[in-house]
Amino acid sequence: MTATIQSHTLSIRDLSFVTPTFRTIISTLLFILASGIQHDVHTYLAHLKTPAAAKDNPDAHHEPVKTYKLPSHAAFQPLICPHYTAECVIYLAMAINAAPPGEWLNHTLTCALGFVVVNLGTTAYGTKQWYESVFGKDSVRGKWRMIPGLF
Repeated sequence: MTATIQSHTLSIRDLSFVTPTFRTIISTLLFILASGIQHDVHTYLAHLKTPAAAKDNPDAHHEPVKTYKLPSHAAFQPLICPHYTAECVIYLAMAINAAPPGEWLNHTLTCALGFVVVNLGTTAYGTKQWYESVFGKDSVRGKWRMIPGLF
């Protein structure tokens, strides 16, 4: 097989364009939107954790103590972990885009989506408990962990 590939000379005939299907367009837009939201939320979260002032840190010669703030970004109003939601939507978009003809989803990527949902769902459960312990139960009251209307 390697010899066949190496002996092939590229030509213009090797290039082809297939018109994207409606499913490809929608799943690609969904992928881009979810990726953008995930990036935005991760950037926001990265700026929430700030070093405490040296006077507030009794062990100033060690690593600086980090202080945390409760997220107030719009994505955190209905959800505790909107970046997890975005991650699940990214996998869903890939499963839709990679589906074979006549199928709605690619079965391999659907299994990956299932793994991601369970893994991040477990982490979202712990995140809610951590928010309650640090910021109080009112900080998460009425919010979904990861999937609006479900979990």
